[in-house]
Amino acid sequence: MLFKISKEKLTAVLKDFPETMTNMVKVAESRHRRLKHYIDPSKYALAKEDEIDSEDCKTELFGADAEQIVSAKEDEVKTHSRTRKNHRMAAIQRSPIALANKKRGRIATMINNPLK
Repeated sequence: MLFKISKEKLTAVLKDFPETMTNMVKVAESRHRRLKHYIDPSKYALAKEDEIDSEDCKTELFGADAEQIVSAKEDEVKTHSRTRKNHRMAAIQRSPIALANKKRGRIATMINNPLK
């Protein structure tokens, strides 16, 4: 489940939790440096501490093979009844743009390297 909070409200709350604020700023700065490196690696060197996202590495999907995740998700969809969400996903997957991208190999590229 995702939640949304305005910058102003988050900043006000984080003033009461300075350690959390410091950590969030550190993660954001690291992500910014990593993005700059991937956009122009010759101009921006990547420090060792920025190679792995300190928050993402805590998730269960971190380091998992993208193709295995997609395959497992497809199997999961096949085994469940067609709910409204599954129906929407099937419609998206059958869309002309998605089919054209799949034929060109862009789906796998986007999963493996979203910046290409």
